[in-house]
Amino acid sequence: STLPIAVEIDDSFVHDLDIAAVVGALVESGQPNLRLNRTLIIRATSGNRPIVRLARPLRFRPANVVGASPAQQDQFDAVIAAMNVRLEGLYLARAAGFPAGAPLIARAAVNRLEITGCTLEPDGHLQLNGARAPIETSIDLRAGYGFALPAEETAFKETPEVVIDGSVAGPLGIDRPYTLSLNRAILDAGKGVGADSTAAFALASATDPVNDWGPPAQVSGVTVFGRMRVESIGGRGGIWVHRLEVLNNQKGCIKFSYFSGESDRLPQTFSCVKGPGAVLRFTSEIFGQPAYGQLSLDADFHIRERGPDDDQMGAFGFLLEAHRWRNLQIRIREFMPVGVRPLLVPVT
Repeated sequence: STLPIAVEIDDSFVHDLDIAAVVGALVESGQPNLRLNRTLIIRATSGNRPIVRLARPLRFRPANVVGASPAQQDQFDAVIAAMNVRLEGLYLARAAGFPAGAPLIARAAVNRLEITGCTLEPDGHLQLNGARAPIETSIDLRAGYGFALPAEETAFKETPEVVIDGSVAGPLGIDRPYTLSLNRAILDAGKGVGADSTAAFALASATDPVNDWGPPAQVSGVTVFGRMRVESIGGRGGIWVHRLEVLNNQKGCIKFSYFSGESDRLPQTFSCVKGPGAVLRFTSEIFGQPAYGQLSLDADFHIRERGPDDDQMGAFGFLLEAHRWRNLQIRIREFMPVGVRPLLVPVT
């Protein structure tokens, strides 16, 4: 059967997952991998937000890559071309014995990895002593796709597409053989406005973040706390708190976005603003706080109201908060008795 395997979680409890304990897991290069022969969907049911506590990083690969004959190879290629992994509505966290420094997702040798409505715990929360916890990498995908056998790497014909939609994640290390799409997403390398982000990459090459480049990217509503280095980029509604560097800046266009002005290397832009002239402020930059990633009301007007569709830039532009705030002020002016001035106090 080619029907997807769907795993639905119908509660908001904590579920421990160790892929090494899954029947049929393949140990490759010393690490366990989930072997797939069709699309895999792991999702929460409506109204639930389960926590999946990982004992080790998630790794996905096809069950069969190299065929014994051209006909069998064509069959394997067709299966892999339709093979996707979709994570939906999950909170991915690390168990107590999770390997130090390891990402939550370490391999995606599939056609498409889709992360929708998820939190890939970036950590960086505020500790009891007032200091921030260390930031943890969410995804680390390298060239070669993790195949130990050269024949499998050669036979694997896909260019895996990584899609992150409506999600929060820590730093992403993704090499150029992949492609990336970001929509309504926050990437958090733990560096807020005014912080030194020299060594803090929110998105870059997994193999060499300093000198190499990350994958071609498309964005629509993204907030990036940290540096970003990609091969090419296009899209709209982004907030880059720190430096954005694009290798091929002759390709693509970014619209209605904010750039830090920290030696950015940009493609063509339209209707964008830059710091420090345009003041950027957030209500909170700390993961786990209620107003995390929310634009402050004293941020520059263009950031708050001149993003896509004349609303705010960044990951929360789809909420149309600028429209709601302005419409509320109009209604209050229209119906408030003469001589009475309301005081609007936002909670977060």
